Amino acid sequence: QTASMKLELWSFPEILIIDLERFVCEQINTFVDFPIRGLDLSLYVANKTGTETAPIYDMYAVSCHSDSSSGGNYTAYALNA
Repeated sequence: QTASMKLELWSFPEILIIDLERFVCEQINTFVDFPIRGLDLSLYVANKTGTETAPIYDMYAVSCHSDSSSGGNYTAYALNA
């Protein structure tokens, strides 16, 4: 039987942090395509009363890990605004 996961949020914070766990037993190397501007999360709003502003986010920083789950290096990239 196939399992599925559903994600809905009642409200959204001013600043949203997304953490992608990229290790199971080994590193997952699947490419992640993420917009730098205008990430629209309207599809995931559970409280759809129409009074909230659309949850749209811009990316400000990325932290990248390289090597393995037991060790490695981090490189950070941030917007200098």
